Amino acid sequence: MYLLIVTIAREWKLEGIWNDLALIFALGSAYIPQVARLVRGSVLAEKEKEYVEASRIIGESNLYTALRQILPNCISPIIVHGTVRLGLVLLIIAALSFLGLGSPPPTPDWGSDLALARDHMETKPLIAVFPGLAIAYAVLAFNLFGDGLRDILDPRLVDR
Repeated sequence: MYLLIVTIAREWKLEGIWNDLALIFALGSAYIPQVARLVRGSVLAEKEKEYVEASRIIGESNLYTALRQILPNCISPIIVHGTVRLGLVLLIIAALSFLGLGSPPPTPDWGSDLALARDHMETKPLIAVFPGLAIAYAVLAFNLFGDGLRDILDPRLVDR
């Protein structure tokens, strides 16, 4: 899916921000079903709780109940899911740039830096080590941040 949309953007000679928007559209369209399934599951679980029933009994509107009761309790899994997916998206963007389908050459990118360093691996290996470590540390940081948020925001965890 990513390769198809980014390749079409290249064939249409999209430059600058339009190329980046095509990449964002490709990644967004791939992950929207997962996020929608997560949101739907969270809302279905929350709407069966007693406090939602109490809100209905006292006569509050459905919109008020959805925005003030259900949404605040569904937002934490969405935030955690988003932070964990950021690492994966960063890895995909770096891989597409490594293949030459990312941002155009004047734009600095870790994936394109790795692609340029491929020719000098035998003589100067540190040229490839630093962009690779930057990608690895950034992905690790996003995943650890998401895990920490899950520990903080998940009320079902008892050992804090």
